[in-house]
Amino acid sequence: MSVIGEQIKKYRVQKKYTQENLGSIIGVTTQAVSKWERGGTPDAEVLPLLADALGVSIDALFGREEQDIRIILSKKLSKMPGDEAFRLAFNYCWSFIVGLTGDESISENFV
Repeated sequence: MSVIGEQIKKYRVQKKYTQENLGSIIGVTTQAVSKWERGGTPDAEVLPLLADALGVSIDALFGREEQDIRIILSKKLSKMPGDEAFRLAFNYCWSFIVGLTGDESISENFV
């Protein structure tokens, strides 16, 4: 099995999709999904649809990205100078607050 085939199967199973479900979502046959999982490679045009359906990035389909946002952010922040990392972390936190509350007006108070 290819890396992409393993990843497709892993994420499909995590989402509790059958091959038929996934195929229906992205507009391909069950046989196409089965072929990918056995070592075939999806066409480039299908990759964004596949990634969206599985809730991952295209890089993740090729086994190139960790999906845990906490790990991704901590790695990114740890490579930055302290002040810059703190500002970025603060901006992420602020964005989360705005997103969770749905109140974009609170961002007007942030400079």
